[in-house]
Amino acid sequence: MIAGFVQNRHSREALKLFSELHRSGLVPSHSGFTSSLFACANSGDIEMGKQIHSLAIKRRFHFNPFVGNGLICMYAKCRNIQDISRVSGTMIARDNVPWNSLDYRLSENCLLDDARKAFENMPERDVVSWTAIISAYEQAGHGDIAFELFGKMLAGGVKPNQSTISSLLGACGCMGATKLGEQIRALTHKVGLNACLFVSNALISMYFKCGSLDGFQIIQEMSYRDIVSWNAVLAGCGQNGLGVEAVEIFRQMQAAGILPNEISFLGVLCGCSHSGLMDKGWEYFHSMHQDYGIMPLVHHYSCMVSLLGRAGRLSELKS
Repeated sequence: MIAGFVQNRHSREALKLFSELHRSGLVPSHSGFTSSLFACANSGDIEMGKQIHSLAIKRRFHFNPFVGNGLICMYAKCRNIQDISRVSGTMIARDNVPWNSLDYRLSENCLLDDARKAFENMPERDVVSWTAIISAYEQAGHGDIAFELFGKMLAGGVKPNQSTISSLLGACGCMGATKLGEQIRALTHKVGLNACLFVSNALISMYFKCGSLDGFQIIQEMSYRDIVSWNAVLAGCGQNGLGVEAVEIFRQMQAAGILPNEISFLGVLCGCSHSGLMDKGWEYFHSMHQDYGIMPLVHHYSCMVSLLGRAGRLSELKS
């Protein structure tokens, strides 16, 4: 019941049940402790989390890797970094679950140095460990270090997964390193990830960020496309001023039965803005709310301001 409440985002109800369980005299299991800690993380209730932590120590459950994972998640979500370090110091098991969680949570809070230290202190490193630290450096804009770590990962005999590849492609896009991206693409064929939807979507984004139109080829070759695939192409069109192409991709997406979302409209509006497609821009802007019930956000309005400004129709801005 506690786990069910947590999974359905009813954190308060989960914590009430945990309190009732404790008052009844029954000893919670490790899964009970873990679920309750995730409930504290989701609700930001660090005081309750500390009480559960104390109870876990009393019952000697704090050495359990899953409880350790829950503790790290809870303290990280509550941004209590000091206690994260204290928890990591008690992790005597060689199970990678809490260590990977520690690395991920530190990275999530932009604490790269601490994340790197945690990574270096891991008794063992698997693909999740390597991917977490590579992704952390990629998201922080340190693509060179991400690739340096990737080289060490391969030298250690660890095979990349789809998340590793996607992070590296993201780094290539930010660095404008098309040739390096091509090498990663070749690697996806070697490790059997070339048909992965997640990787294909990352390839589309990489090509467009590098100013290459090969992203169009990728989506045409894909046997299955989701909303992320279409949005990646639309965003690429917007980034590269391809208004006519954005309109055509939007039409193809609709024909495929995919409902556009806020990101879809942002891409096509940006494309229209850069290409001066005034009538099409107004058509899509009004269609957002009238046809799809999507309220325009500040970025959509910014695209329209840019579109009207480029067309010299500033008098329409107030409308």
